[in-house]
Amino acid sequence: MSSDAAAIALAEANWLAAYLRGDVPILIGYYVEDAVLLPDGEPEVRGRAAVRAWIERFFARYTVEHSIDNSEIVANGEWGFMRGNWLLTLHPRDGTASRRVLGKHLVLWRREIDGVWRVARDMWNTDGPAEPA
Repeated sequence: MSSDAAAIALAEANWLAAYLRGDVPILIGYYVEDAVLLPDGEPEVRGRAAVRAWIERFFARYTVEHSIDNSEIVANGEWGFMRGNWLLTLHPRDGTASRRVLGKHLVLWRREIDGVWRVARDMWNTDGPAEPA
C-alpha cells in the first residue's frame, strides 16, 4: 500500500471512530467544503453544511455499531478512493427494534491544500432490506 493510500486508510479509521461515537463536529471535519453524499434511497446531499445537517438528523435518530471491510484503497495525486463492504446495526433512540443492514460503499477522498485527506464524495447502498438485529 502506498503512503497516500495508508494515509487515507488512517483517516477512514479515525472517521469510523468518530462515527461510532456520533461525534458530529469531528466527523464533519473529514469532509471537504463541496462534499457530496449519495445516500441509499435518498436525494444527494451537497456541501459541508448540508452534510452536517444530514449527519445530525441521523444521529438524532440512531446510535450505531458499524464495521467496514475495505477491499480496495487507491491514491493517485490529489485524489483517492476506497471501495468495500460494511455492516451497520442501527439502534433507534425511540426504543423500537434495532436493525442490521449490510451494504457497500465507494468513497472519493481529496487531499486538500493543508495536505489532509478528506471525503469529497461518499456513496453507499444496501445489499437488501434491513433485518432484525
